[in-house]
Amino acid sequence: MKKILYFLALYLLVISCEKYPEMTYDTNLFNFTLLGNNQSAEAGNILPEEVGIQFNSGSSTLNQEFKFKVVMEVIEGGGSVDQSVIYPNENGVILTHWKIGDTSNKQTMQALIYDMEDRLLSKVELKATAYFPDQVNTITDGYFVGIIDFVSDTINQRSMMYSQNQIWVSTNEFYSWKPKGFPYNTHIRLMDMTTDGTVFAAGWNGALYKTEDWGDNWQYICNPFPESNSFYNLKVTSDDFLWATKTSYGVCCSKDNGLTWTYDTTEVARTGTLGPMYKYGNSYTSMSSNPMSIIITSDGGITWKTFNTPETSLSMFVPNDTTIIAQNQGGFKLHKSTDNGKNYKLVLEANASMGGGNLWHVYNKFENDYYVLAPSSGVWKTKDFEEFELVLKVSSYQQKLFIDHKGNIYVVGDKFINAEDESTFIIPRH
Repeated sequence: MKKILYFLALYLLVISCEKYPEMTYDTNLFNFTLLGNNQSAEAGNILPEEVGIQFNSGSSTLNQEFKFKVVMEVIEGGGSVDQSVIYPNENGVILTHWKIGDTSNKQTMQALIYDMEDRLLSKVELKATAYFPDQVNTITDGYFVGIIDFVSDTINQRSMMYSQNQIWVSTNEFYSWKPKGFPYNTHIRLMDMTTDGTVFAAGWNGALYKTEDWGDNWQYICNPFPESNSFYNLKVTSDDFLWATKTSYGVCCSKDNGLTWTYDTTEVARTGTLGPMYKYGNSYTSMSSNPMSIIITSDGGITWKTFNTPETSLSMFVPNDTTIIAQNQGGFKLHKSTDNGKNYKLVLEANASMGGGNLWHVYNKFENDYYVLAPSSGVWKTKDFEEFELVLKVSSYQQKLFIDHKGNIYVVGDKFINAEDESTFIIPRH
């Protein structure tokens, strides 16, 4: 009786799949796991691991009376497989080598499951990413999409990023990163690093953590704002001072890696949201949203005052002890001052439809070059904030600019809650 019901169910399933070929076979007959999915390699190379399907041991497909085959075919990217028609072995496994193509970054292979009369029972897609070391890569899948934050250690030649709710550390290839664990029950909002290679992470729960061995072990330090259990902003200045800022709570500073903190005493540091903190000579500066101005402290963050700022400035950057860069809305306009804010001159007016963006990750530097991301315009390179070269055009959705320890540039798109994340562009350093 059971055998009759089994073949009746199979017959109804086959009829259904023929009528609706786009439906995925989703019963206990096909209970499987994808093998080798979401790998990456340089374009034109075989992926490090074989790809295929593991039909789980509890699946009825392993019944000896039911025979089927799997056809593997590349449908995007121009690659190939070394075995296209595969029959499951005694353990319910089918595997093949996938040589990815060189026509696009996105690589897709389709696995079609047929019965022995060539009736399609189910299909599933496997993904891979091909990387090009000599051109811009457009990445739409994987951990490079929606990167939250990024730190680079050029002294020890390593980089770390937080993406897809996971910490990743670099390997020898710019496209291959390894995951690391994070032992605390929170997500990371921001990361930064001191000159000795200690990485600090600000959690969404209001806590501060650190790792001194590049992610192998993490340690809880404190809540910089003990009365709050929610997110704050974190920045490490060039002298290894830690700065935590939070709207309505103000600014606090630690000179001993988070063990003790001093807190501001002036209202100007509490009324607005602050951007990254910068050391400027013997002072420290940041951009405030209220008032819309640069603010400055000369006593280590205890008292603050406004600093002469071009009207409607949204972000700022300090490339050295004598120069301040202010970015205005109304497009993307950079103003430069070398006389302590007394005068500014317009040095870049990017053709941008918007002047905002993620103001925490607009500016970066590698070796002697500075890089600026102007959303909806592009990535610009300069040595002196006088002459600029357009490196890459981007849309308004690319909001973050990161550079790893080797000089590879990552231009990261928006990460959405209810919509598909935007692409990340990777520019390899030649």
